[in-house]
Amino acid sequence: MSGSIGALCSLISTLDFLIEALQDRETATLGHLRHSWGILEEVYAVALDEGRKTLSANDGDLIQKALSELEHELESQEATDAD
Repeated sequence: MSGSIGALCSLISTLDFLIEALQDRETATLGHLRHSWGILEEVYAVALDEGRKTLSANDGDLIQKALSELEHELESQEATDAD
């Protein structure tokens, strides 16, 4: 998964908004979401620091893992809300 730094920045901003909207959720859920969001932030910061305009394959792997974790956590939260 390679892509632009701008797309990653947009994703991070959207997730930041989502996490803020979920502030009333239990602490463990927010902790998991923030952890995965933090991975995305770190990938973004390193790419910016290195002056890259595109993401590397390793960046893509880290992003994919973080997104999978976010998806799992949000699906778990949705299932809990449905009960």
